[in-house]
Amino acid sequence: MEATLLSYLEDTSVFLRQPDGKILHWTNACRQLYGFTLEEAQGHISHELLQTKFPDDLEAIERKLGESGVWSGRLRHTTKGGRSLWALAVWRLREAHDPAGPVVIEQITDITDAVQIEEQRMLLARELEHRVKNLLTVVQSLAWSSFPDAPPEQKSRFDNRLLALAHANQLLRDASWDEARLIDVVNEIANALGLDRRLQFSGPDVTIVSEHVMGFALAIHELCTNALKHGAFSVPQGIASVVWDVDPDERDRVRVRWQERGGPSPVPPTKLGFGTRLIERAIAGQLGAPAMLSFDPEGVVCELSLGISQSSHERLDKM
Repeated sequence: MEATLLSYLEDTSVFLRQPDGKILHWTNACRQLYGFTLEEAQGHISHELLQTKFPDDLEAIERKLGESGVWSGRLRHTTKGGRSLWALAVWRLREAHDPAGPVVIEQITDITDAVQIEEQRMLLARELEHRVKNLLTVVQSLAWSSFPDAPPEQKSRFDNRLLALAHANQLLRDASWDEARLIDVVNEIANALGLDRRLQFSGPDVTIVSEHVMGFALAIHELCTNALKHGAFSVPQGIASVVWDVDPDERDRVRVRWQERGGPSPVPPTKLGFGTRLIERAIAGQLGAPAMLSFDPEGVVCELSLGISQSSHERLDKM
């Protein structure tokens, strides 16, 4: 059994060193990974031999190791042949039963391929964000040149709509373009308009699918700006709430309700304005569900339905 265990350890990238870094033992797997034989590694300071690049100050890392007995993190190493690699290192401090004193067992996992994929993905995300920003700038320029005589107020509202799309784009980039938390989208738009203290939120922590983030952000922006001009936010005491919950009939969607209170009683428009058409037609079409806009005496109400991510769906099912 002992021989089997020792054989297994030799096939694992583990080395034994003193707290000052001096290597005591070096497994066969370490030789294969780094290119140094046991004789070449033994007695050398590991940080110098592998030209280690640390994520933090080495003294801070060693202090944490001494306090808790374990430390883990990413390290940048250089092999004997000069190749740079990323390692996920786990250090464990152990008291030795000989005069040599305490030792550190350092276990290494080569994560170079995973880190390179992560870096490429981040590079692509930055490039995509850059292209989206350029596209929004081009759209703005085309709109201004196509409608040079448009009133300044209309131009400003159009610019603000583009800004809402840019905020949603930023949220998606931060989430690696997979999904975005519903509350983050609402917060981002509210903060951009200075309404964070007048907009109340309530609902479970869910993430919405990426294809619905832009439309939802634009809808919230449209509702906020309309409330600033005509509704609850046009008076000091007015507030609005955004309440959401999982649809009991469609568990992969969440119902969102916007409700204004404390503002002037809304007057139903005699004809559909651009904002109403945007919400009821364009945004509803993108969300794949009707957008119900009503003008209650207490304030404007808007009901939307959004798709939620699979991870949110699974998490909520466990609750």
